[in-house]
Amino acid sequence: MDLRARRLASQQEFLRLVGRGSEGAQVIERPGVVGSVCPLRPDRSVVNGIAYDDADALLASVDELAAIYDAAGIEAWTVWVPEGDEHVGEALGAAGHRLDGVPRQMGVALGGLDLEPRFELDLDPAPAWKDVAEVNEAAYFESAGGAYFGPSLSGLEGRAYVARLDGRPASTLVIFDVGEDAYVGLVATRKEAQRRGLAGEVLRQALREARERGRTSTTLEATAAGAPVYARLGYGDLGVVQMWERRKSNESA
Repeated sequence: MDLRARRLASQQEFLRLVGRGSEGAQVIERPGVVGSVCPLRPDRSVVNGIAYDDADALLASVDELAAIYDAAGIEAWTVWVPEGDEHVGEALGAAGHRLDGVPRQMGVALGGLDLEPRFELDLDPAPAWKDVAEVNEAAYFESAGGAYFGPSLSGLEGRAYVARLDGRPASTLVIFDVGEDAYVGLVATRKEAQRRGLAGEVLRQALREARERGRTSTTLEATAAGAPVYARLGYGDLGVVQMWERRKSNESA
């Protein structure tokens, strides 16, 4: 089981979903290169990004990609560069991108995981994308409400999970079934609800259901804060994936 290949394929499918999921969005699809364009959130490269499996094809298309994002009014977009492709990062840096983050690729076969519940969750039986958006906004962007981020997510095809604390949406994630992989995304917990084990418990619930649906692996990209949580659940480290972002405000600086 090649978990790195599964993670990349799942990430590329996620970008396709984003590119089809909201008004004005589009998918960039070239041989070896897949990306999403999301004008409803032009300032966030989380929904404006490129994942590739052919480094030469990616490098040959950098100018074309920049033109596509510029034409769509996108202020920030990123290229996900896996470990071992340092020359791609160097070329992107020369083209105006900046290293914005170094999350870890992580994955594991589902069969051997201990996914028994540790405590009872208050899960929303009918989770709304606006709640997923609102919790992500609060956790990462420190902005009020989810209206701004929400429309860029509302058309996604995935299984959303929202855990409540004191009746309020507190921790969220989404599972995207891609082939046999359960790809985990949009994981977030409000700051005031962190360090209570909510994210791990929501993920156990989601992965139990994914295993029941016949998924055989799970992959994701982890922040520095999230990686220990996933490691405790049994995820293995698959190496760094760099985020090389191109932002208009940096170009004018």
